Amino acid sequence: EPEVRWFKDDKPLSESRKFRFDEDDVGVFSLFVNDVVADDEGVYKCEASNVKGEVSCTAALEIEGQLLYCVGST
Repeated sequence: EPEVRWFKDDKPLSESRKFRFDEDDVGVFSLFVNDVVADDEGVYKCEASNVKGEVSCTAALEIEGQLLYCVGST
């Protein structure tokens, strides 16, 4: 079993209401970011290590546009 760590802009992330870590049945690890806002932009990294070594991958999250909600009618 690997030890998996998540980072945003090289700062460690902790699992919370904002960030959820998941592992599926075949060992794929995922990071979910809830209620995404502009401050969530950045470079996210996953590091996994065990006795055989360490691997990592990164992905950039960019926010484009704006989501608008309309309630009611005029």
